[in-house]
Amino acid sequence: MTRSITFVRAGDHLVSRSAKIRGFVKMQGARAHAERLLLLRGREIGLRFDDSWPVDADLLNDALDTTRVEAWSGVTAGRKEPFDTLQLWLATALEGFCLIAVDRTLDTGLVAPVNPIATPSVVDEDSFAYLALRQVDEATVEFGAHAFGPNAAVLAEALADQIRIWDRDHRGGPWPTYLRLPGGYQ
Repeated sequence: MTRSITFVRAGDHLVSRSAKIRGFVKMQGARAHAERLLLLRGREIGLRFDDSWPVDADLLNDALDTTRVEAWSGVTAGRKEPFDTLQLWLATALEGFCLIAVDRTLDTGLVAPVNPIATPSVVDEDSFAYLALRQVDEATVEFGAHAFGPNAAVLAEALADQIRIWDRDHRGGPWPTYLRLPGGYQ
């Protein structure tokens, strides 16, 4: 969810003019944040957490023994249309948010995240869901969710609902505004 932010001065503080999704090295130094990585199926699948951690992480390995559940949102996008505001929305809207990654050298095809390096996901005790895409036609994809575990259907639908909310209330709208105030970030 890393952003490159352009700020402009407004009195005694800075206000963002733009925020573009970017990939950077991990934050280092005094403001460094320790993310936690939960490896599933050996090292094939990783779930990266910033804030929360599953109570019993072993239950998530068992979730992968269940049949995958899919929930589709009806929300579509052009193949080249950016949707990074969706990723940011999901990070703020879902309790248990994390990112799923797949080791390409170990990939068995069990999961199919949008981006094998970092796809928005959500965990709830013994189940997890992640953002998925399916081809509608040559130029269009539909957003949805793939989920595993005893509560897969509930989680997949919760993720699909958040996609619909993003589409209805936030898509194409103004970007979030970031402020740098004297003494800290907002």
